[in-house]
Amino acid sequence: MLGIFPRGLYLNEAIDVARNELHWECDYNREAFYQRAYREKLLAYEGDYYCPMIIDHLSTRNIMCSEFVDGREIDTFMNESQEVRDRIGTLLFGLCFKELFEFKMMQTDPNPANYLFDPHDGPEGIMNLLDLGAGRDFDDYFLDSYMQIIWGAFQDDKDRILQNSLNIGFLTGEENREMFNAQYKGVMIVGEPFRTK
Repeated sequence: MLGIFPRGLYLNEAIDVARNELHWECDYNREAFYQRAYREKLLAYEGDYYCPMIIDHLSTRNIMCSEFVDGREIDTFMNESQEVRDRIGTLLFGLCFKELFEFKMMQTDPNPANYLFDPHDGPEGIMNLLDLGAGRDFDDYFLDSYMQIIWGAFQDDKDRILQNSLNIGFLTGEENREMFNAQYKGVMIVGEPFRTK
């Protein structure tokens, strides 16, 4: 299995992160906590986003029950009109920034099945959010450094990107040149929308 990972990747750290996230995904009390928190925050964006209500008396640590929501996974809209695809993209992009810089928490499992778009709900369609077991909170230090990484991508400032990636632990400082360059290139891909008028 080690052959599938890039050279220089710290496997122990990756395995620890995967182990923690697997435990989170199996703790339905934790997932229900994040689903309630998302639901509360998204009420301010009625008509754009929806997070189903948890049915508390039917939920336990091993079972989580929520109301049913309709919609299709976002990756099934590839052949829809440009208008529909633009709406989905706009909602996802907006949600990402709301999560990071307003909610200070994020769904860290970006599986397309966790985002159900219902084009028939509301005038332009609504994004239903599911499976928040990998939700996590972020502190101001992390978010400030993350914003600096995004700003670095906007300005194509490799030093700013790499220094702030070190600040928040995206890099340890012990990576080889190939891994530093991969981090820079990956951030530049993520930052492309900011360099586009």
